[in-house]
Amino acid sequence: MRDIIKCPKCNFQCKRSYSVGRHLLAIHDATEEDIEAFRAQLVASRALKRHGGGAWKCDKCQKLFASQRSLDSHIKKEHTKLLDPSDISLFPDDSSTSSPPPKIWKNSREEESCTSWMIRSKYSKENEFTNYYNCRHDGHYESVVQKLDKPKSIKLTGEYHCPAFLKSTKNEETGKITVVGFHGHYGHDLKNAWRSLNEREISIIIRMMTDGFSNSQIIKKCEKFPPENRLSYIIHDDLRYLRKKYNLQEGVLDENDLASVKKRVERGWKEDGILMFQEPDELGAGLRLVLMTPSQKELCLKYHHRGIVIDDTHNTTKYGIKLTTLMVLNGFDRAIPVAFLLSSSCTSDDCAALFQCVKNEIPTFHPQWFMSDEANAFWNGYNTIFPNNKSQRLWCRWHVLRALEKNCDEMLTKESSADVKKTISELIREPDRVKFDRGILSLLEFLEKDGTRGQKYAEYLRSYYLKHVEVWANCYRSKTPFHTSMYSENWHSALKKDLLHRKTNIRLDELIQVLLDGFQWVIRRLAKQMERQLKKACPRRNANLKNCQLAIDQQDHYIVTRNQNGDLELMKKESGDVYVVRDDLGCACFSEENVHCLCGACAYRFTCSCQVQLGGICCKHIHLAIRHCQENQSMEEAEDEAVPFRNFDVPGPGPQYFDVSDFLDVPVREESEKMYNLFSQSIDNLAQKMRMIKKKPGNEETMQKVLELIQQANDLFPKGKAPTLVSRRDSQGARKSARETMHTLPRRQKRHPQYSKKRGTRIASKHDPSICNVCNLRDPILPLDMNEIEPDALDTDWRRCVSCKLPVHFLCSSGSCPSCGDNFENYQPSDSEVDQVSSDSSDEMP
Repeated sequence: MRDIIKCPKCNFQCKRSYSVGRHLLAIHDATEEDIEAFRAQLVASRALKRHGGGAWKCDKCQKLFASQRSLDSHIKKEHTKLLDPSDISLFPDDSSTSSPPPKIWKNSREEESCTSWMIRSKYSKENEFTNYYNCRHDGHYESVVQKLDKPKSIKLTGEYHCPAFLKSTKNEETGKITVVGFHGHYGHDLKNAWRSLNEREISIIIRMMTDGFSNSQIIKKCEKFPPENRLSYIIHDDLRYLRKKYNLQEGVLDENDLASVKKRVERGWKEDGILMFQEPDELGAGLRLVLMTPSQKELCLKYHHRGIVIDDTHNTTKYGIKLTTLMVLNGFDRAIPVAFLLSSSCTSDDCAALFQCVKNEIPTFHPQWFMSDEANAFWNGYNTIFPNNKSQRLWCRWHVLRALEKNCDEMLTKESSADVKKTISELIREPDRVKFDRGILSLLEFLEKDGTRGQKYAEYLRSYYLKHVEVWANCYRSKTPFHTSMYSENWHSALKKDLLHRKTNIRLDELIQVLLDGFQWVIRRLAKQMERQLKKACPRRNANLKNCQLAIDQQDHYIVTRNQNGDLELMKKESGDVYVVRDDLGCACFSEENVHCLCGACAYRFTCSCQVQLGGICCKHIHLAIRHCQENQSMEEAEDEAVPFRNFDVPGPGPQYFDVSDFLDVPVREESEKMYNLFSQSIDNLAQKMRMIKKKPGNEETMQKVLELIQQANDLFPKGKAPTLVSRRDSQGARKSARETMHTLPRRQKRHPQYSKKRGTRIASKHDPSICNVCNLRDPILPLDMNEIEPDALDTDWRRCVSCKLPVHFLCSSGSCPSCGDNFENYQPSDSEVDQVSSDSSDEMP
């Protein structure tokens, strides 16, 4: 219902403002200025009543309106300027003047006026076809969320009505195209960043995609355009949309997967980093592809001396291909992938091919530490290419503990399993070799007295781990930057989750592109974290800062003294436990990239006798010792670099940045489907049996017979001459995530689930365990010419080390002590009391 309008000079009332104006002219002899003032006052009152604000004024004619919609409608009707068709016709009457093609003209006009069109309507009449375009920012945007009872969504750039339009008419008989339009805009800014890509700009991007450029490379090229060009505002979302729309997957150069990889190899771009490519045979075996870009080579050359981490993973493509990643640590102890190996298998020869390519690029490749799991393929391949290397091999602590605890549950009784696992978990972190050897001998003596089950587990320890104790015990790996291979596990997890988006059946050429982009993704992420000073940028420095604050809070609980060797001894007042902190006078950390604490603590320079042994992280005892020295030393002592606990290095000034075939669907009969299912089950059972017999020695002949039978079965099928990649059996189904692919079977239950509920206690170390420190046996191995029933064979003669007092058999005492290198003396074992080993777990853990 309309409001009643009153005359400002009498009691006349009416519903129309026009009638009130005529009344003012006829009755009150009002002038035009009075009428305009009355109308302005009326509009202002209506605006105040509708939205509580003032009126809107037209910039063209200064007319007032009570609402924005009224102003938009006025501009669109009254101020739309039609251009003369003769001025913009693409085919003027003068035949001597050449006009550009319609698409080129339209694209150029859009770029000049920052205009983006959307088709409003199409219609045809006789031989003429007409398209009517509106400005892309015209009107309100009706979102689909209205179906969900949500409020309306309005585009930020399309809040007002824009009068710009374009009308094109094409005559099919004469070919003449006539365009009428208006390029004046209202209600939004004219910015190239807001304009849609036109056909010319899309064609430029499509050409770069078909040439094999990645999304990152395309964006890098487009950033070189001036700001007036729409291509300079391209982002990854635009490129992903175009690739999906035109079916141009990143890294795909051919419909055939293997042919696409060959084209990438043949073009020879340095950015691809392909150092080696070996085609697979007709059965899909023998594939080898090594990747190392120039940026990866630069980082590997800088950081390889600190150590490398290598591991493999599977289910990254739809083929049975394994991905092996070689990683290094930068100065902030963050892992960076520097080389990739894609191969049909992961044998010593495959790993040797990887390291041969690395040696060709970096002849001085000499890492101090070599971290991997217990598989020998990586280490054997490395030794093949670098036979005289001085690298120290390391096994992943997590994998070792997992294997030891699993077999402990399977072999031992539930009464002793928890105690043995507790003892092993503490011994593997023991930094002192003498204490470690004493604990191992005491553990073996405990197992020998635990019956048949314990003796079986003791033999398992001797056979698999005590012969290689230097690769998994902490006392042999002091100052290593890593104790586990979790760097590789973290990278493979991020690759499958963040880069592959949990897809496990992609093409090989797509995986190659993902790996190249993944390296850049890691570098950009590290650079952004360092720029924002996040804790994730350097987690180990953050842990050092926490331990330093913990040391400040607990410094009154310790007494610090210096021993004869110059080391600092920290005695805890409550328990009397003593921890020894040693200074090795300097570290090999970078001056601008390190994990040093603000007090100067560095895990690669200082060592502690406690069991808090984490790569790159100093325990609280080291921080206590350093702060004690800083508070009590003089200026002259601080300048002497030859004295321990002097001249502490503080963290660097800041971060460092890096530049870094289609298959036909054939109907399958029901009988064939049953036979194929039976075949798949038989293959799975055969593979499981092969995995079981390969663990036991002496089954090589059986495995060879099985392989010959399989080869005879393969000979029944026609052989292809061309090389091919064999897909996994599960790759043709629906897309699955990596977790779904790897965990298709139900989770196996633990044989003794009640073990985890019981917290074990450590088996105490004895002064004189009746286990030899050389052969790790209770009774010595007799010479071949001695009978077991002879009197000399029944009695065991013992000797022990002069320094560490660890016992050895007389037959094993030909050399020096393996723990401390001292000589032996005669001695007779006795049932002595156990060694008082500190078990203050609350003090050892920060």
